[in-house]
Amino acid sequence: MLVYFQEENDSLRCQLEAYKNEVDLVRSDLKAELDQKEKQMKMLQQTLQGMQQVGLGSTSCFNGMRTFLIYINLKCEINVSPKYL
Repeated sequence: MLVYFQEENDSLRCQLEAYKNEVDLVRSDLKAELDQKEKQMKMLQQTLQGMQQVGLGSTSCFNGMRTFLIYINLKCEINVSPKYL
């Protein structure tokens, strides 16, 4: 009977370790995806700021970029500081 419980314990430990590894993998994938989306968002923000500084964007262009950033923000579920919008 003791051998049975030891084997069951070993099996449960292996399952637990597998679940931990899976969680770590998912966490790593999500972090990489979030990092990539944050880089994209930063690039769009810098582009918009550059357009504002250089004066290339008219009001309609600025509003178009603003709308685009809001769309990306909603699509990517990343919150952008209101100062950029």
